[in-house]
Amino acid sequence: MKVIYLSTDLMFGIRVKETAERAGVELKTVANAAAFAQAVDGTTNLALLDLSSAGSDLEGLVAACRAANSSIQIVAYGPHVNTRRLDAARAAGCDSVISNGQFNAEMETVLRGGLG
Repeated sequence: MKVIYLSTDLMFGIRVKETAERAGVELKTVANAAAFAQAVDGTTNLALLDLSSAGSDLEGLVAACRAANSSIQIVAYGPHVNTRRLDAARAAGCDSVISNGQFNAEMETVLRGGLG
């Protein structure tokens, strides 16, 4: 399983990396949309978007993922109180959109592609 993770949250990113390692998931973390679009390729199974880091062009990120791999699963997560941002991720075409709390609670399942 190959996962590309867009996030600038270094502290939480360490937890995600450790969970991925325990789950046997190959994880590449990038900090901006340009690096994300370059990192996603035909071997990427899962694109994971931290909505607090993803910038304003969610549609562009989703389109870049789909162009690189039409079967990629795209999961976005963000604060449950930011319903506008969560709705924007759904509208952009993310397969699953979850709260920070749900991602934290189900991290290994998400990283293994268990949502969507």
